[in-house]
Amino acid sequence: MAALETGIDLVLLDENIEVGVLRGGLLDHPKYKGRRVFNAGINLTHLYYGQISFVEFIIERELGLLNKIYRGHARRTWWDAEIEDYAEKPWLAVVESFAIGGGCQLLCVMDRVIAEPDTYFNLPASKEGFIPAPPICGCAAGCIQNARHGIFFEKNSMPVRRKA
Repeated sequence: MAALETGIDLVLLDENIEVGVLRGGLLDHPKYKGRRVFNAGINLTHLYYGQISFVEFIIERELGLLNKIYRGHARRTWWDAEIEDYAEKPWLAVVESFAIGGGCQLLCVMDRVIAEPDTYFNLPASKEGFIPAPPICGCAAGCIQNARHGIFFEKNSMPVRRKA
């Protein structure tokens, strides 16, 4: 996650870059060889056994990565109560296979998401009673709210729907 956040910082700080694009990398795993996977989130088993600090993970993700994509960087270390000055950029996500867990949540803060027809989204932690939707998603568009509701309460995964 640190490398991704550093990449986000570089995009935000470079004035020559107008749009940030996130796309999955090619995998070597036999099941997905040659395919691009957007993001599969964290290993919940590692979280369960304490190999990943829940508090550090949530703070780093919410206040770091997701906050930077959603709000950008503050241009100054202080500002007037009336004026917020942020270096913001639009963000585009390209999903070519699936976005699971934290990868699915990451899509909630994107300005636009492009997905292939066979793409699916899944939040496996919701089956264990852990609803991992970040508070920042409350500001997302209504369609994201509906998609999250469908994943949490109605289905285990949600396929892409073509725009009519």
